[in-house]
Amino acid sequence: MLEWIMIAAMCIILFKLADAEEMSPWGWGAMTFVTCLASTFIPLPFIRVGIAGGAMVALMTAKNLYDNRPGS
Repeated sequence: MLEWIMIAAMCIILFKLADAEEMSPWGWGAMTFVTCLASTFIPLPFIRVGIAGGAMVALMTAKNLYDNRPGS
């Protein structure tokens, strides 16, 4: 039960972060949800959600840096 609450919180965090960065919030929230569900090969549930959320934040940061690079 607590794992599902953490997944929902991570999706909301990425939703708000994407909205603040003027990206697609629904898309990033959905990708976060799918990433959290797809990370079931990691045995510890709380670490699994943290790794999946951290990976999505890193992906969002990389996309933001790539979109705002000089010369584009």
